Amino acid sequence: MSIKTLYMFRHGETDWNLNDLLQGSSDTSLNKTGLAQAEELAKNLTDSKIETILSSDLERAHTTAKIVASHLDIDIETSEGLRETHFGETEGGYWPDIKEKYPEFFEILYDFDHPDCFHASVPGGESRHQTFTRSSKAIKDFVQKNKDAQTLAISTHGALLNTFLVKHLNENLRFGNCEFIKLHYDTDYDQIFKP
Repeated sequence: MSIKTLYMFRHGETDWNLNDLLQGSSDTSLNKTGLAQAEELAKNLTDSKIETILSSDLERAHTTAKIVASHLDIDIETSEGLRETHFGETEGGYWPDIKEKYPEFFEILYDFDHPDCFHASVPGGESRHQTFTRSSKAIKDFVQKNKDAQTLAISTHGALLNTFLVKHLNENLRFGNCEFIKLHYDTDYDQIFKP
């Protein structure tokens, strides 16, 4: 059995986060607070023994990964597979307005016992299932490519992390900006679990 250590973290704050706008796959930058959060994250991961990072190619996650990688003196790879869930026509909208316009979607989205939880989507958007499938492939390919590495990291987005961990851990975990979780990944059985 081959067990890897996997650190997964969310990007730092953006102005869209600050203004309660839905980013999704829109490409936004870290603000000053987000840059400082990424620096603090890097310090918190100093003793992690991370050997390489896979990042979403969206700027907010990639910049976060670059700051961490610079502190740890390691390389970064990027993947579109780690982009945030695409929220279709709601991207760029104000969160309270979106929830008011699509109440049934969000009720289903956060009810993990609902049969459509992983298949519902807003117009033009992705489902949790689509997000999980592409992110899982990106992470699995990354781990296989770096098979000699024992400790790896993933820099990505809040909704993607939530979906990934609901599926693997059956827990509804929410991540603030630059929050991280340490996990174990059994590559033989393609299973993720807490240490």
